[in-house]
Amino acid sequence: MCGIAGMIDLTGQRRVPEGSIQRMARALLHRGPDEEGFLVRPGLALAARRLSIVGLADGQQPIFNEDRSISVVFNGELFDYVERREELRARGHQFITHCDTEVIPHLWEDYGEKMWERLRGQFAIALWDERRRQLQLGRDRFGIAPLFWTRQGDWLLFASEIKGLLASGMVPVRPDRRGIDHVFTFSAVPGPRTCFEGVQLLTPGHFLSVSPANGNGAGAVVQERAFWEMDFPDQGAEERGENPDRLVDDFETLLLQAVEERLRADVPVGSYLSGGVDSSMILALACKLKGPAINTYTVRVHEPELDELDAASLSARHIGAKPPIVQDFRDEDALATYPKLITAAEVPVIDTACAALLQLSGRVHSCGQKVVLTGEGADEWLVGYPWYKAAKLMGYLDLIPGLGLSNVARNAY
Repeated sequence: MCGIAGMIDLTGQRRVPEGSIQRMARALLHRGPDEEGFLVRPGLALAARRLSIVGLADGQQPIFNEDRSISVVFNGELFDYVERREELRARGHQFITHCDTEVIPHLWEDYGEKMWERLRGQFAIALWDERRRQLQLGRDRFGIAPLFWTRQGDWLLFASEIKGLLASGMVPVRPDRRGIDHVFTFSAVPGPRTCFEGVQLLTPGHFLSVSPANGNGAGAVVQERAFWEMDFPDQGAEERGENPDRLVDDFETLLLQAVEERLRADVPVGSYLSGGVDSSMILALACKLKGPAINTYTVRVHEPELDELDAASLSARHIGAKPPIVQDFRDEDALATYPKLITAAEVPVIDTACAALLQLSGRVHSCGQKVVLTGEGADEWLVGYPWYKAAKLMGYLDLIPGLGLSNVARNAY
């Protein structure tokens, strides 16, 4: 996890307000305690706070292309950067670092805005092209890495967290009542609206193209476009897999490749472990690739029906991994941690289990670990949540044509 921030003058090349970009970077210190870097030019400022994971010695941002006409600050990880680097080298590009960030300016040189659809990973990126005088802001397909932006008069500002925007001194702090209403409607704030008036969350799979006024009569242009959208086959056109054994083998191959790519790091990688199917499978694959010397972490809840320590310990023994490092979580911890959770999330959080995860991440940090694998996302992709089953059952109500009973049932649910 790193933090990026910046601003651009939409009218031209006015001087960036004194100290503003430095304050934005300081507000993101917790995201990137290892290094900071800045690019400040007339009408433009970029900042990066780095948590160094790949290319420890030479990955300080901003990162540039050969003639420094393209500048990049980056939060996240590109999973296939090794292969991309070799492809770009074969086309004549020169690299001076060992970090994944450096493939981005070279991909931009070759593909322009088509670059976004070629990126594989979790990322929030800001790229400045000096020749085109254009700023690009982009976010990964599922929105793992956050990126907020706001337009304040003739300035456009962006940051990995809203607190980075507020630290600039240029963004007024006002509530967005519709954003707050989303908490009570959806139990989350999915974006683009946030709980802060005038602040937007860049939609996953989208990029923002920003061109300031050029002095020849053309005004500033700010355009948001999608480079990826989730798609589903039409009913009856699904690929269900005629051979279940082949389907399982293909799935295992993909999952093993995904874990292998996420283990690419110049620091040790640990793993969360609850004892459930998702985290246990990820740990087993990681141990298959790297051996059993992987730190595991779990939460002990002081209520037997909720505690997963026994299951986590059993999974670790079965896999042959290290016993889990344990973080205790009591009822009073949920209450005490909640203000810190709101500060981190920048939105009211409905699920108090997130407070336990916040404490667990603190335990990971105290053990000197920077990276952990998790089983997050599996329930969404593999239909693990109980409400998916409820939705399936409700669909059977539509066997009675013309009544629309499933919609009535869903509204009641």
